[in-house]
Amino acid sequence: MNNETKSQWSPPIPLRAEKSSLIAFPVDALPPILREMAQAVSCTTSTDVAMAGTVILSAVSYCFSGIYRMSGKRDHTEPLVIDSLTIAEPSFKKSPVISMIKRPFVNFVREWNEQHKDEIFRS
Repeated sequence: MNNETKSQWSPPIPLRAEKSSLIAFPVDALPPILREMAQAVSCTTSTDVAMAGTVILSAVSYCFSGIYRMSGKRDHTEPLVIDSLTIAEPSFKKSPVISMIKRPFVNFVREWNEQHKDEIFRS
């Protein structure tokens, strides 16, 4: 492949041709603290609550990855996590949304590591 060869992507094909048939993100189905966070991030960043809600669900699911596992068959299990991919046009505020949702997790890890640094050092 030379430098002049470029990959050409086809335009994405919508899963639903008519936007009016799209299902709204069920923000009211979230527990209160997650619902309030999704709404606050959405309001602060002027983005659709679906973006924040989806990222929050993925982030929170990793908190349970070491606790719960799902089994599709007897000899194989997987952590119970929600993997998601946030796709939007440039400048649609993906990074600020993800950053705001990631911040409490990063702060928790930083504080926990600081409080347990002697124990971590000894191990």
